[in-house]
Amino acid sequence: GNAGTSASAQGEYTKVGNVVYAKCLLSNIDTTGLTATEDLFVQGLPFTSANTAVSSHDIGSCALSRVTFQGFVSCGVPDNSSSVRFLESVTGVSYNNLNVSEFSSTAADIYFSVVYFAA
Repeated sequence: GNAGTSASAQGEYTKVGNVVYAKCLLSNIDTTGLTATEDLFVQGLPFTSANTAVSSHDIGSCALSRVTFQGFVSCGVPDNSSSVRFLESVTGVSYNNLNVSEFSSTAADIYFSVVYFAA
């Protein structure tokens, strides 16, 4: 897929055993050139996540600015992945990943923190 950019990107992580705590701030995300209907996700976690039997995502928290959604949004790290996806939860329906079109290009900001098990 295509890659977006941001005016500023900051992140850090701590790993203890196989548990990884990571946090990141992306500001003024530029989605120019991305496909509007595709899921927006952040790549580049320091370690690939484990394939856990408990669920398909290790869940984290996030704060979003200039992003359109219904219900509430959390973030998660899918199994066998080094990316974070943003999950929209609406009452009465299954969660879905936020699409590129829901982020206001060159204005949207994301702050997230996740804890996940490394492979």
